[in-house]
Amino acid sequence: MKKLLTALLSVCMCAFGAVGFAACAPDEGATLEPEVYYTVAFDPQGGSEVESQSVRSGNVAIRPDPPQREGYFLTGWYEDAAATDEWKFETDRVTSDITLYAGWERSGSAEATASLVYERYGEGYAVTGVGAETEIVIPAEYGGLPVVAIRGQYGTGAFARSDITSVTIPDSVTEIGNNSFYNCTFLTAVHIGEESALETIGRNAFSGCSSLAEMYIPAGVTSVGDSAFNNCGAANFTVAEGNAAYRSENGHLIEQTTDTLLRAGQSGIVPEDVQIIADRAFSRSVSVTELYIPSSVTQIGKFPRSVFGRAS
Repeated sequence: MKKLLTALLSVCMCAFGAVGFAACAPDEGATLEPEVYYTVAFDPQGGSEVESQSVRSGNVAIRPDPPQREGYFLTGWYEDAAATDEWKFETDRVTSDITLYAGWERSGSAEATASLVYERYGEGYAVTGVGAETEIVIPAEYGGLPVVAIRGQYGTGAFARSDITSVTIPDSVTEIGNNSFYNCTFLTAVHIGEESALETIGRNAFSGCSSLAEMYIPAGVTSVGDSAFNNCGAANFTVAEGNAAYRSENGHLIEQTTDTLLRAGQSGIVPEDVQIIADRAFSRSVSVTELYIPSSVTQIGKFPRSVFGRAS
């Protein structure tokens, strides 16, 4: 009986194996479709050369680093030489060989500084450095994307300790990062427009800018970092109407919610409704010879001397 069961089991296993192998065997009539790749070429139309890409069918191409063209800025990449049908790198799929054409727009009278260094940041680009130029104009767009921030590399500010004398910041910038203009002692003018989208001024962003004469704070600014204007002793501040977080009075920069005088202007008169004078608020205040502090003030820094550190 055992021999009979063993024989039957062997027959069943052989039959199952034969069926299994038959099921796994490739269909002699079937052919595997080869992967198809297409070439995406870039015509810079007067700009510097851009390397082509080999892209698998149905995939998206990678946005290349922007080409350079003196006197122009790149508006984007287009499917036609007239630059009317823009290619969207995030969504457009490559289904055939294609050539994309650079679109250019001539720089305005305030030409963008050529030696600025950029890196991708969020939905656009950040300026992270500059060459030897001293009068800086930051463009609103780079590589067809908005310039949204001024930031540093490896913990240093984009323009920190440089010899720049002026900077024009476009409306597209929402963030001036920590230490961006730290110790720019020759910086006298920061040009920010009334339509600026600026929201954040980072810690020590303009600290040590001892020659800065005027500083405009747009309506959308909601955060000014610690010591952002430390030792800016020659500056007067103007805050746009409608700013809910900050205000200016007598040239001073004041935080609304706590009535804190963050940074003094060139006046020695502290407004009547100020309750707190922040540390180093009057540091390097070269024009202040007399100081009036109203009775509304209940706190003067961590200790009084810290408010006037290095005041002249």
